[in-house]
Amino acid sequence: MDSQFKYPILKTFAKPCWDITDHIKTFGLYSLIATLLVTFLGLIFKQTLLCTVMGMEFQIPCSNNLISYGIYFFLKLFVMTVFLKTWYDAIYLKTKINIDYFKNHIIGFLKFFGATIVFLLLNMSPILSLYLLIRRVPNPIWWVEALYFTLVSTGFIVPLVMLRFYAVLADLIEGNGFKNLSLIAKKTSGQFGKILFSFGLLLFVCLLLFLLTTGFLRAHIGGNLYFYNILSEFIFSWILVLNSTLMLNFVRNQKELLEI
Repeated sequence: MDSQFKYPILKTFAKPCWDITDHIKTFGLYSLIATLLVTFLGLIFKQTLLCTVMGMEFQIPCSNNLISYGIYFFLKLFVMTVFLKTWYDAIYLKTKINIDYFKNHIIGFLKFFGATIVFLLLNMSPILSLYLLIRRVPNPIWWVEALYFTLVSTGFIVPLVMLRFYAVLADLIEGNGFKNLSLIAKKTSGQFGKILFSFGLLLFVCLLLFLLTTGFLRAHIGGNLYFYNILSEFIFSWILVLNSTLMLNFVRNQKELLEI
């Protein structure tokens, strides 16, 4: 990427949305299937929106079992990763999606599932850092205290460092490993501020969708609670699928932009 390259902030923010509208039938079908599966898991494990996000008591079955929630979370995450990889392969790699596709990509699904878990854990590092700083017992030796503070505080910058290398995730989905890591570092040099701004715009839209959805659903609780429990879970799950797709499209957009 030469010095004359201009990072297209608005295009980078908008293209993840265009990729959905340009393949609206594909997204509609795949997102419907994924949403139904996620909704079904929420109902089976009694972890629906009314039970969790809203933090309110209803006359519907809910579960507080941590083991049950853990199983539900990983199954839900696996369904999401299968959907995202299928979407990615279908619209970006032009792969034919059929029964054989799913049979032949089991290992690929599992690898992407594992990579997603690592990705989420790394992005949660600021939470861990904040917890460790709050819970720490001050050390009377100044240099030990300074060293501890410095090491723990690095967790706050991990997501920012990762943002610069989001194109690596696209490589992982395509099975190319980390072979373009140094090339990505070179091409994104001096572009981080623009990458951060475009990602921030997209993240703002995703968070706004979540807030508007939960606010709307909270404000319209009524009627048959069992039916509303299913409906609200379906709507919220679809928003989750939509936002996850936008984020994956952003990752792919970085790869295309860097021409790797």
